[in-house]
Amino acid sequence: MKLVPLNFKYRKTVHYTLLVCIILLQVLLVIFFYNEIVNERKLDEIEKKIDRSKQLKEYLATTQTDLFNAQQGFQSLLVKNEDSLLKQYKNSLQKFNTSLNTLTDSTFVFPEFKKLEIADTLQIDKDNFKNMIDSIVNEKTKLESFNLEDLNIQSYNYKDVLNSIDVQSTVEVDSVKKKGLFGRIGSALKGDVDVQKEKVNVVVTMKFGKQLSSGTIQEQMAKIFENTNNYYSSKIVSLRNQMQKLKNGEKSFLARNNELLEYSNSLLNIYTTSISKLQDNLVEQFTTQYKTNKSIRNFAVIGLIIIMLVVSLALGYLTKIAFEYEDRLEKANEEISNNLSFKNRILGMLSHEIRSPLNIISIISKKILNTTKDDSIKQNLNSVYFTTNSLKFQANQILEYTKGEFQKAELKPTHFNVNDEVTNILEALRANVESGGNKLLVKNTIPADLTVNSDAVKIHQLFLNLVGNANKFTSNGTIEVFTAITQNSDKNCKLEAEISDTGSGISKDDLNKIFDLYYQGVISEKVKNLGAGLGLNLCKEIVELYNGTIRVDSELGKGTKVTFSLYLDK
Repeated sequence: MKLVPLNFKYRKTVHYTLLVCIILLQVLLVIFFYNEIVNERKLDEIEKKIDRSKQLKEYLATTQTDLFNAQQGFQSLLVKNEDSLLKQYKNSLQKFNTSLNTLTDSTFVFPEFKKLEIADTLQIDKDNFKNMIDSIVNEKTKLESFNLEDLNIQSYNYKDVLNSIDVQSTVEVDSVKKKGLFGRIGSALKGDVDVQKEKVNVVVTMKFGKQLSSGTIQEQMAKIFENTNNYYSSKIVSLRNQMQKLKNGEKSFLARNNELLEYSNSLLNIYTTSISKLQDNLVEQFTTQYKTNKSIRNFAVIGLIIIMLVVSLALGYLTKIAFEYEDRLEKANEEISNNLSFKNRILGMLSHEIRSPLNIISIISKKILNTTKDDSIKQNLNSVYFTTNSLKFQANQILEYTKGEFQKAELKPTHFNVNDEVTNILEALRANVESGGNKLLVKNTIPADLTVNSDAVKIHQLFLNLVGNANKFTSNGTIEVFTAITQNSDKNCKLEAEISDTGSGISKDDLNKIFDLYYQGVISEKVKNLGAGLGLNLCKEIVELYNGTIRVDSELGKGTKVTFSLYLDK
């Protein structure tokens, strides 16, 4: 039955596709886990910032409320100028200042807030703002410290002036000129009467403060009115100045309060705008990051679906090939079983049929050996007889192999003399060695009476293979065989053998692989009837059955030495 070859045209492509898919799958998993761990953490941080920005609005509302309460207190203070209202107003300003500082500190924690263009305008000087509030409080304190009694005009103190009056008076009499007769008549006619006049002079002295003033009553009265007028004029001027200061203080108090109110309102308006922009930016960041995370997640899922689809197709293709292989393997196994059955049948038939001629040769050789007296003929007949028996052993093993092909190799002990068996197999091989132009030198120190209970056939196989290999790779040289018993106890003995030749030798590279199945070295190309490369591998298996060891030492161009040891049970 001839099988159609499978199509392997796309197998490499499929395998490389699977490899690429595995790499892409790992990359997608890395991207997916990075997105779920790192990007989701960013999203959580932005969400926390949004929550904190909502708290900023609460701080802003609290600050606006405190400012409104402060202005309410200001209005109440204007209506009723009471100490309790002033204290309440001071507390409201201080509370507003604290709320504003809290708002400022909480706001500038956000890096996004610092990036806003209007953020620079919110960099308020806390000390300056506090000084502004203190100045308002100081102005009001000054107004409160103003004494209204200073506005009262005290009456002019006349007592000291009156008590200091000192009056001095003097009398002056005018003299009348004496006239003549005619003078007097004329004065009479005119009605002129000359009367003697008296003049009284009054001098008044007064003390105005530390200054003394003297004069007539009219002069002193004028002085009194002048001093009185000057006194009240100065008091009125002083009163006017005090009233002006009071008025200026109230204007300054109102102006500073209005300045604070205007500045605070503008500042809070900026904060309102800034916080709204901050929230908008954070919401935009959250939306962008959420869309990015979602896109990466969708990309990873779609990529995984595509990769799994490709992997499924590739696995389907490989599964199809695997099933086709399985079908073909079953058919091939069936064909191999048929062929093995046929081979076993042929081998069984051959091994069975070959034993009859071998038995005939063995019987005839034995008869001739018993009738002839020529030593050289006897030696050759012994070799033929021993070789025939070895062939019968091999035929029997082949027959057993055909009966149980998969049975594990094992020793089949028989009772035999070690020295005789080794001597016979080496003598049987002598003719083969000498036919190749080589000499076989044997040194056997095995005790002549040593008998064991072991597998003689496999010992034959060892010497046949090893001496045969030495003869194969040696031309017109010498092959030496040394055998000895190195350990001998009641239970077992140790057989050691050494086969050396002067052949072509083996290279170091080939020595490392000498026991591999079917291995043949480079030198093998020059050798005829090389074989299949099974001999040394088989020898190694046989030696291991005897719990022994085998070693090959060789040098290219100088020959080879094979040493093995076997433990034989008694």
